[in-house]
Amino acid sequence: MSQTPRTPNNSTHSQWLILAAIGTGTLMTALDGSIVNTLLPVLRQQFSVDVATIEWVVTTYLLVASSLLLSFGRLGDLYGHKRTYLLGFAVFLLSSIACGLARSAGMLVGARGVQAIGAAMLARQEITTPGVYAPEGIIAPAPFFQALAERGIPIHRSEDALAH
Repeated sequence: MSQTPRTPNNSTHSQWLILAAIGTGTLMTALDGSIVNTLLPVLRQQFSVDVATIEWVVTTYLLVASSLLLSFGRLGDLYGHKRTYLLGFAVFLLSSIACGLARSAGMLVGARGVQAIGAAMLARQEITTPGVYAPEGIIAPAPFFQALAERGIPIHRSEDALAH
């Protein structure tokens, strides 16, 4: 039995665009949270600082981001998840530029703290938003969407696959 392929309408197309934007933000924050670890020896040498000082680049990011998750979840509830997500995206992007332009370890630590604020805004809205905007037939609860975005693996629910 052959099935007629569904043509995406504007609603489904925009849902996919929303999920792609959320996935991009998730990938950026997850990648940025860990990739800096590989650069610590280079940063330490570039800024001529000791290990304890350069470790604050990672520690600040993790402390700030994890401590603000609940607050930004509530902010999203009060002012809208889309608005909070877009603001977080802008903060994350601008602070990433500031990280790249940092001329000292102190400037980098400060920029990473601001970047973590944007990351927390993104991460909290990424948990809430996919279930609302997921096209029909897509499994997108928070844990599955997190895995999707971090690994770039599409997760589809096919009626044919479930029947077997």
